[in-house]
Amino acid sequence: MRTTLWKSISESLGRFESARVLISLVIVTVVMAFLSENFFTVSNLTLVVSNQSIIGVIVIGELLVLLTGGIDISVGSVFGLSGTIAAVLLSQSVSPVWAIALGTASGLVVGIVNGLLITRVRVTPFIVTLGMLGVVRGITFMFTGAKAVHISNTAFLFLDTGHPLFIPMPILVLVIIGILADIGLKRTVMGGRIYAVGGDEQSAMMLGMKVQNIKLLVYSLSGVLAALAGVLGAAKVSSSTPLAGTGYEFDVIAAVIIGGALMEGGKGTVLGSVLGAIFIGILRNSIILLGVSPYWQQASSGLVIIAVIMASALLARGRGNKT
Repeated sequence: MRTTLWKSISESLGRFESARVLISLVIVTVVMAFLSENFFTVSNLTLVVSNQSIIGVIVIGELLVLLTGGIDISVGSVFGLSGTIAAVLLSQSVSPVWAIALGTASGLVVGIVNGLLITRVRVTPFIVTLGMLGVVRGITFMFTGAKAVHISNTAFLFLDTGHPLFIPMPILVLVIIGILADIGLKRTVMGGRIYAVGGDEQSAMMLGMKVQNIKLLVYSLSGVLAALAGVLGAAKVSSSTPLAGTGYEFDVIAAVIIGGALMEGGKGTVLGSVLGAIFIGILRNSIILLGVSPYWQQASSGLVIIAVIMASALLARGRGNKT
């Protein structure tokens, strides 16, 4: 009963937040269409959405973690590790299928380690994933000797250049994963349990839910999706460097929060989180097109993101005061 209640509340609030982010996207798009003739073009918008689709894949994994009241700061490092593993394997004439599989599997390993340390050793998620961020990045540097690895395998590069159904491959991958994640969260027992754990962990345990196993699952999925995004990212730039994905954890967490999720857990939707990722991409693209100094680009986008998150918090507080 309590699981169903949390799920209904989360979905209702999630629809509101998704609409708010969508409206923000429309406003920014309309304003930029007047300010820059280069913004509202098919090529520019397709490029932005394609690039942010890769971030969107990580965002879905981060959403699952935040729904349980946790956090995964290691996603950027996992992104770099998986792309590097795939690139190195390809340079040694390993099949693209194996390169993709082993690159993605590296994220599963990191996710499982994160989950076990959090659920079995009882270390807080922030500490575990912050430490793992450094560990994984260090392993990536050792794995490559701090050098970039070029990729020339055309079959692997299809992950970026391919257009199945006339849709860029990164966008298609995000759509498929997004649909599966949305169905999983809204239509399955496990989805309801994920919301329940974040909504009230003690009550979830009293209802007989295996909370620790649920947390292990979401951290494992977060690692897998971050690694898959890393493989897609390596295909996009035809190479991988030990620094790939640096700082992504900021964008990913910001996108999920902008999309309506709560750091405390129990609330958030796939659609809202993905729209949050696209919002950040369009925002940064707009700042570049407007000719803002590179020194101010990061600060400007950061300030806007903080403003959006604060506005969301105030709206949520206002709704809470009315109830």
